[in-house]
Amino acid sequence: MMDAIIIEDEAQVLVDLQRVLTQFIPEIRVIGTAQSVEEGVRVLRQSPCDVVFMDVELGDRLSFEIFKHLPKDHGLNIIFTTGHDKYALNAIKASAIDYLLKPVDPEELMEAVQRVKDRHQQENQQALFDTLLENTKDARSPRKLALRTQETLYVVEISDIIRCEAESNYTTFYLSGGRKILVSKTMREFEEPLLAQGFYRPHRSHLVNLSHLEAFDKKEGGRILLKENQEAPVSTRKKEEFLRLLDQLLG
Repeated sequence: MMDAIIIEDEAQVLVDLQRVLTQFIPEIRVIGTAQSVEEGVRVLRQSPCDVVFMDVELGDRLSFEIFKHLPKDHGLNIIFTTGHDKYALNAIKASAIDYLLKPVDPEELMEAVQRVKDRHQQENQQALFDTLLENTKDARSPRKLALRTQETLYVVEISDIIRCEAESNYTTFYLSGGRKILVSKTMREFEEPLLAQGFYRPHRSHLVNLSHLEAFDKKEGGRILLKENQEAPVSTRKKEEFLRLLDQLLG
């Protein structure tokens, strides 16, 4: 049995989520609910639980504020729910924390709960929330990215990422200092938070950090040359667009 708390400001959405949990994941028992930041802080302090379903927007505030009032080592497993806050969603994606889009799909809900079970007590959750709080200082432009491999959770500065390269359902991150991290996620899952930090997608399999740009080689269709001898191809359909972008960057 898993004890859960739901923090959601819309009464009907709260009821609907409870109903879906009861119907599709009967091993989850809802032991508390809250509809505001203050209520959320109170119920989380009073009721230890295994998982928290938390709406991103609570009235005119963001639920991230709740974490500022909890012990630093709270160890909570959070699954965020959100309807439309693009910038908050970027911060969540960059922090590698689970989220569900409203209306909540039962199958996606079951998958998110299973991920919580699979990694329960196997991962430093506090590192993820530290990353989230850092990213929400300016949710429009998250600064850090959490990357999971099979064995390790890495938290990296987005500014240190030189480029990313996709291959099937895997993405390789090339970082400054010769570091390389391979994760079993598609590049599309990282695209939005990285584009918000000045990355560009010159090819369907590549994302490049324009702050590491050194030159553009026009030969053989075109290649972007980056720091530390990194490079990425430019697809034929993106070449003119990239040249216009290059003109803008050069003023």
